[in-house]
Amino acid sequence: MPTFVVMWLASPTLSTVLLAVPGAVLGGWVAGDRFAELSDPQPLQSAGWRDIFTPGAIVSGVVEWLVLGTATTLSAPLLPGDSPPPAWLCFLTTLPLGYTGVLVTGRGHQIVAGVPLLSAGAGSWYDDVREYYNRPPLQDTRSVGPRDVWRHHLGLRLVLGLLTGVAVGLLAGPLVAWYVGSPLGALAAFSGALLTAVMAGPVCNTAVATAATALQLSAREGTPVCLMAFLEDARRRNLLRATGPVYQFRHARLQERLARPR
Repeated sequence: MPTFVVMWLASPTLSTVLLAVPGAVLGGWVAGDRFAELSDPQPLQSAGWRDIFTPGAIVSGVVEWLVLGTATTLSAPLLPGDSPPPAWLCFLTTLPLGYTGVLVTGRGHQIVAGVPLLSAGAGSWYDDVREYYNRPPLQDTRSVGPRDVWRHHLGLRLVLGLLTGVAVGLLAGPLVAWYVGSPLGALAAFSGALLTAVMAGPVCNTAVATAATALQLSAREGTPVCLMAFLEDARRRNLLRATGPVYQFRHARLQERLARPR
C-alpha cells in the first residue's frame, strides 16, 4: 500500500495503478509468508551487541565505505550530466554500503538478506569470512536466557532493520534529487526506505513475531498478553527451566497433562 501511494503521487495514471496494485498485493504476500516462517523452530541469530559490532566487522565496513566513496568520487566526472555530484554526495550515498559491510561481516547478515543492493555478502558463501572476523557467539561464551535474547532482538535487531530502510533511502534519494530534482528524490527515498524498513524490521524480527503470537494465544486461549513475563514467572516457580535461549517444561508429567485434549 505505501508503494501504491508513492507511485500514484509520482504519476497518477492508469498504468501506475495497474502496476502498483499487483505490487502491493505481492509485497503483502511476501511479508506474510516471511512472518509465517518465524513460527518454525529455528536457531536465533545472535544475543548481544558484540555479535554484530565486532572490531573486525567495524573496520571492514569503514574501509569498504572509504574505498567505495573514493572510487565514486573519482568516477563522478564520467557520469552523464553537466554537473557531476560533489565528493560529499558520493561519500553520503555510499555510506549505506559501509553500514551493510558491518552487518554482513558481523552476525547481522540476516537483517539485510534479500534487500537489493545491500545484501551482497549475506549468503552462506560468506560464512568463512564472518567466522574469521568474529569472536564466538555470545550465547556460546556465557549463559544467555530467553528474555535476554528477546530483548536483544527487540532492542537492537529491530532498530537495525529500520536503519536498513534508512540506508536504502539514503542510497537512492540524494542522487535522484541531484539529477532529477528534490521532489522525486524525496519520493524515491521515502518509497524505498519505508518498504525496506518494514520488511527488514518488524516483518523479519523474532521478538515482534513472539509478541504477535502472544496476542494470538491470548485471543484464542486466554493466556496473558505479556507472554515473556508469564513464562519468566513460570520459570521462577520451577514449572519451566531455561535451556539456553529457550524455555522447557521442568516436569514431563506436567507437559503431558497440559497436552491432553480438553
